[in-house]
Amino acid sequence: FICQIVSDAAVKFSHSVIMDEFDLSAQKMVEMHKCLTKSCKFYVSAPESSYASLDNINCGETTLGALARSVDPVTREKVPYFMERYSAKAFMKNLNANHTCDPVVVYIVREGASMYNSGQVYEAKKALTIEWKKSETITLLSAEPFTVSAKMDGGSMSGSVYTTGYDNIPENEDHCEPVYAFPDRNNFKFSVTGPIATLHRESYGEATLTVENKFEIIADSPTFLTSNGYIGCKNGKSYQSSLYGPVVDYHLAYDKEFYIHASAYLNTLNDYVYIRVDGQEAAEIKGALGRLNWNKTLDFYGKEIDVRFEGSKPQFSSFLLRLWTGNEPVTYGPTSHRYTLNTKPDMSTTAK
Repeated sequence: FICQIVSDAAVKFSHSVIMDEFDLSAQKMVEMHKCLTKSCKFYVSAPESSYASLDNINCGETTLGALARSVDPVTREKVPYFMERYSAKAFMKNLNANHTCDPVVVYIVREGASMYNSGQVYEAKKALTIEWKKSETITLLSAEPFTVSAKMDGGSMSGSVYTTGYDNIPENEDHCEPVYAFPDRNNFKFSVTGPIATLHRESYGEATLTVENKFEIIADSPTFLTSNGYIGCKNGKSYQSSLYGPVVDYHLAYDKEFYIHASAYLNTLNDYVYIRVDGQEAAEIKGALGRLNWNKTLDFYGKEIDVRFEGSKPQFSSFLLRLWTGNEPVTYGPTSHRYTLNTKPDMSTTAK
C-alpha cells in the first residue's frame, strides 16, 4: 500500500496504511494512488483540540474534521468514508497555513483486505462501552493513550490483542505479532500507547468492553509495555505524534515479591531498554528486527520493576515487553552476546 508522502512517515502494510500529523503537514497534497484501482475506507480519530485544523484538510468529498466527528449515534462505531476507485479526488489536501496539522490518526484500508466488509472500528473515547457479542474483532483508534477493561459474561474468552488494524490479525501478510493474550479469567485490562489496537477472539462468548482515553499501569495481571506508537510488524515502523515525549518510563509495583517474567521483542537498533528491579540495575537489552535474537526472555525476582527507554529514532526504534509473575523461576537457554545483563547477587536473572 503506497502513498505519495514526502516525509514517508506513514506506517504502510500490504492492504492498509496508518498516517499521522507529520504525513499531512509534509506537503499540501497527499495523493492516494492505491485508492484509484480499488476503493478504500478512511477512518479518522483525533482529540477535539485537533478538529479545527482537520476541518481544513480535504479528503475526497469531505474533510478529516468531519470524519473525526463521524460516529454512528446508535452503535457508536466510527463511520468510514468510502473513496470509490477511479475517483477524481483520490487525495488529501491540506489548506492550513504552512500545511500545519494537529495530532490525528488516519487508518486507510484498501478493498480486498481481510475483514474489509465486516471490521468494526470504534474511537477510544472516555466512558465508551462496547457490547462485544458476535464480531470476530473490535478495532480501537486513538491519537492519545487509552485503556481497555473487559468483563466476560460467564467464563473466560481466548484471544489476542494486536496493535494493528483488523486487516492484520492472524496469518497476515505483514507478520504482525500480538502484544497480549487474553488471560484465563473472566476479566482483563490493558493499556495502549499507540494509535490502534484490535481485539481478536478465538472462542465464542460475550463481553463488555469499557474504553477510556487514559494510560493505566496494570500490575495485578499479565500486562505489556511498549515504546510510544508501537505497531509491531515486520516493517518495524512506529506511529508518531507530537503528544508523545521522547522518553518512556514505567513503574510497576506488586503487592509482594514475585518472580517477574518478561518477554521482550526488540527493534531498538543502538538504543537500550533499561530495567531496574527494586531500585537496582537488572538489565540493559537491545536488538534488531529481522535477526534471530530480537526476541528475548528474562527472569527477575522482586516487588517493583522500572522500565526506561529513549529512542534516538522514534519512528524506527521500538520495543514490546510482556510481563507476568509467578512463584517459580523459568529456566532459559544461554545468554546472547548481543545483550548486557547486570545481575545482582540477590536476584535471579537469565536470558534466552
